[in-house]
Amino acid sequence: MADALSGQSATALSAARKAFSGRALSVLNTPTPAEALLDKKVRMAVVNTSAFFELGDDVFPVRREGMQAVGVIGYDTVHILTRDDSDIASINDAERIGVARAGGGSEHVARILLAGLGHTEADVIPAPGDVESPIDAQIDALRNGELNAVLFMAEIGHPRIVREMQTDDLRLIRLPEWQEGNNLIRFPFLRLTRINEDTYPNMTGPVDSIGAQVVLAGPVPAADPIGTAGPGSAAVGEVLPLTSKTVTALNEALPSRETIDPAIPVSPILAPRPKPEPEPINPSTAYSVVNFLAICLMVFFLYLYVRKQPVSVRRRQARKSGGA
Repeated sequence: MADALSGQSATALSAARKAFSGRALSVLNTPTPAEALLDKKVRMAVVNTSAFFELGDDVFPVRREGMQAVGVIGYDTVHILTRDDSDIASINDAERIGVARAGGGSEHVARILLAGLGHTEADVIPAPGDVESPIDAQIDALRNGELNAVLFMAEIGHPRIVREMQTDDLRLIRLPEWQEGNNLIRFPFLRLTRINEDTYPNMTGPVDSIGAQVVLAGPVPAADPIGTAGPGSAAVGEVLPLTSKTVTALNEALPSRETIDPAIPVSPILAPRPKPEPEPINPSTAYSVVNFLAICLMVFFLYLYVRKQPVSVRRRQARKSGGA
């Protein structure tokens, strides 16, 4: 993800090289990987689960069609920073919120977050497009007073945030407001998480936040793939879906054994499969009848073995024995 390049990008690239062993790979570094995938510019994209949804006119977000998760890479957490000397105690106090690249994951999550909290009057300000590092640019704008807060989607312990927190003039903002109302139901792809006190320098306590799973996404296969599966199919300009064999290879190459978030569409080969029903104890009626008759016969034989002889028979046997 271009918002916060880190080990996640290297993990995805390493898994792709193993799954496509012997084939040339090209990497497109873009702040909008989901759009690149949906526009068929790439075959795979590193996105967080929020990229599968977009805000609509309804209360609930609208799911974007055309892509599905094929593997878990990691987890991104919302980091909201403000100046330590500011009076901002909540994201609702900030009026100018800086994010990374325009259209990127940080901006997308920021707009979802503000919509969920009802703080839509705040301005979400992306970093200038010509800067090399959006994090550096937005942190500088925060320190200069041009922004009230900055919001980045990044894995916990990201080295860039660690470096900025060492200066002792920034602090992280908590997000307890997210648990109020119906946000956990409206946006199930954003999970509650916590940044522990020992994660970054100069933290005075744990910070409750929200986060999203980072996955490797691929295109959804067309209903009728006939005519695009041959060796010359690359010439038609169509991005081919990932085969089940490739998806399996990618999952074996990825270090995470975590299950893909159930809130997002997943490749059918990775979908949970129901356990097979146990075989019935009595497969057929005839078999049950035969078993019943056999049990009755065994009971009858046991009865014959243990039953007492009639008195007349015992007397007759006694007389015979006495006469002998």
